[in-house]
Amino acid sequence: MLHSIRFRLTAWFASILTVAILLISIAMYLGLQQALMSNVDQTLRMAAERSVQTVRQNALKSTGSTIERVRTLTYIALAPTRLLLLEGGVDRIDPLFPADIHVDSQALAAAARGESLYESVTVETGRYRLMTAPLSVNGQRLAAIQVAQSLDTEMVTLRSLRDLLLIAAPVTLAFATLGGIVLGQRAFAPMERVRRNVETIIADNDLSHRVGRQLANDEVGRLAQTFDQLLERIESAMNRERQFSADASHELRSPLTALKGELSVTLARTRTAEEYRQVLEGLEVIVDEMSLLVEDLLALSRASAGILHKEEFDLHALLEQLIERMSALAQTRQLTLAMKISNEPLLLLADRMKVQRVITNLIDNAIRYTPHGGSINVQAYHDGAQVCINVSDTGIGIAAEHTPHIFERFYRADNARTRDGAGGSGLGLAIADTIVRAHDGRITLHSTLGRGSTFSVWLPES
Repeated sequence: MLHSIRFRLTAWFASILTVAILLISIAMYLGLQQALMSNVDQTLRMAAERSVQTVRQNALKSTGSTIERVRTLTYIALAPTRLLLLEGGVDRIDPLFPADIHVDSQALAAAARGESLYESVTVETGRYRLMTAPLSVNGQRLAAIQVAQSLDTEMVTLRSLRDLLLIAAPVTLAFATLGGIVLGQRAFAPMERVRRNVETIIADNDLSHRVGRQLANDEVGRLAQTFDQLLERIESAMNRERQFSADASHELRSPLTALKGELSVTLARTRTAEEYRQVLEGLEVIVDEMSLLVEDLLALSRASAGILHKEEFDLHALLEQLIERMSALAQTRQLTLAMKISNEPLLLLADRMKVQRVITNLIDNAIRYTPHGGSINVQAYHDGAQVCINVSDTGIGIAAEHTPHIFERFYRADNARTRDGAGGSGLGLAIADTIVRAHDGRITLHSTLGRGSTFSVWLPES
């Protein structure tokens, strides 16, 4: 539980929410405190201004020393007020002014400089807000006037807010955390369902099941759909491998059965040396057939692995070598093998040996299924950012219903395309298709029954 994503997300959510509530509470408390103090300061400032204005009007009629003039001043006390001498001491004090508030030398010094000073003080009778303002007459600072106001109401308000926050913050955090747990369970429920479905697939070893069914089209649903696509590809690959194993076993069974039969018949009685020689020659043909099949199976396995040794080479030179090499085979069947290549350089960055295998398979396939006197044409040219290689023949062609399956392993279109006589192992086109796809290319077939076929290969240009 402690290592689950749901627990970690809930813990992070609760931690962030705790910090947020704490910061908001502090900001609210300090903001209200500042607003209350500003309101009190404004009240003190208005009371001091009215008192100073009255003092100034009365001071104009007075003469004598500074102290004498101060003592003749009269003012209207709009709040608890006292009049201070700049040299120190209290000239007069309002009965409502807290008597236990001592005279602050810093306040007198500020008044002597012509500055007003706000301060909060705490005494036995309570907490007060003080404003000390200079009193000037005709440009001469005579005294300082100090106005006080009790902060009891403001402190009660702040304490009420503090108590409210101390109660509301934990309750809000508790409800929010509980809501986060519930939401986390609901959010991760689809993932838990996906996990159980995967466990079922593993337990049953059945890749036909899907995990993304009946899920919403959200992040989890799209993840499950992607996983289903992966399952489909794995299932398809495993089905192909099973089919490949079954087909390979079937293909190998026939020559093995023939081999076993020949040996059983031969060993049934004593034969002459000539008879043994004839049997061995027949067995050699069967072994050659099996060797060809095994070689094709290995080639297909290597091509499916997608291991490529790419190098840059000129397709002209490769095609010329292949045409020269296979012309002898074509002539034995009275076929014309011709080549038409673009004069422009045809450079490929590919596995030379595997590309050679593709072209060889296509030309060999054309030779096998083209009647005597026919022709085979090899063409190569640029097609955008790709190089196209066409191998055309005037052979027997392939019916339209067989075209979609022609690149499948061990697939043969009709009786003419068997291993007997002209037929091969049924893997040549599958090998070619696998190699081309490994190079990010494509191979297509266009065929008309009785008129011939054209195989086209597109490979990315270097």
